[in-house]
Amino acid sequence: MQFAYIGNDGDKGSNPFAGALKKDKVWTSLPFVKKGNVHRLPDGIWMFGGPESMNRYVDSVVDTLKK
Repeated sequence: MQFAYIGNDGDKGSNPFAGALKKDKVWTSLPFVKKGNVHRLPDGIWMFGGPESMNRYVDSVVDTLKK
C-alpha cells in the first residue's frame, strides 16, 4: 500500500507526518509507514482546473509512486 498526500511549500505546518505523527504509535505502526511508502506530491498543481489539471495530478501521482 502507498500513501500520497498534498502539502503546501509555503506552509511549514502542511507536513504533519514530519511533526506530531512522526512519534505517534498508531501512525508508526502502519505497514506503509514502516516500509517508507509515504509520499508527498509536488506542490503547485491546481486541483480544480478541469481535465488538464486532473491529467497533471494523475501524472504526478504515477511519477511519485514509481520512485
